[in-house]
Amino acid sequence: MTSSQRITLMSDWYPAACAAQGWDPSDRAFRIRVLSVAVSLYSDRDDLAGLADILDACESDSPLTREITSASDLDTTRDIDAVKSMLQLLTDDIDAALEVGDPTLGRARRLRAKIGWQLNCLNPYLAADPSSDPKSSPAQRYLAAILADKFRPRSGLPSVPLSLGDLTADPIPVRRPPNYVLSHMPSQLDQVVITLGRVLRSKRRAAGHTIHDMLVQASLPCRCSRCRHSGIPEALEPSAEAEAEALAEASRETAPF
Repeated sequence: MTSSQRITLMSDWYPAACAAQGWDPSDRAFRIRVLSVAVSLYSDRDDLAGLADILDACESDSPLTREITSASDLDTTRDIDAVKSMLQLLTDDIDAALEVGDPTLGRARRLRAKIGWQLNCLNPYLAADPSSDPKSSPAQRYLAAILADKFRPRSGLPSVPLSLGDLTADPIPVRRPPNYVLSHMPSQLDQVVITLGRVLRSKRRAAGHTIHDMLVQASLPCRCSRCRHSGIPEALEPSAEAEAEALAEASRETAPF
């Protein structure tokens, strides 16, 4: 858990859940119990399916799959997703309820944000089509073509335009000859990230650009040494701000994107 995540947990997510449920936010032992319930949801999702069950688990001494001793034990993105989703559910955030107990939903959200960031990087490398809808960027149209090509139905039925919201982060089970042993191929969203990453690398190298050049061209934050030494604030790639900005841009794709 990063320092910023710890601050958000202690000053925002947990106090809000306590206020909604009438709990004492200063009770450390109870807070640890609540966090333990959250990270146990991933393995106990069949038993902890609803809000009433979550409340019962928080307020009882029943054994859990995973008992943590401090917030420092929340050391993976999966843990943070679990805690955030459950606390927001307890705060009556209905959207967050969908992610409780299902780690693929939090991962899907991050993959969609990554795709939005990739589209912002790719857009300057694609030639604009004067005859196309001005509300749709070249990168958005490129994404629509990828979705239609990769995930169009094979039944011969008319295809319906897909959006990123239609795709999941679930690995796809396959059985291949000659032994037909069950294996898994990358999820739909992973496939889009891989495809866009390959195209973006090809376009960037063809233009002779460094990653710095690509990010500057796309008006996105860069964390290279040149930018750090010039006083430009360092940002992760993609930063939360860049992801949010890119995803907002991507969400303006033609409906139902």
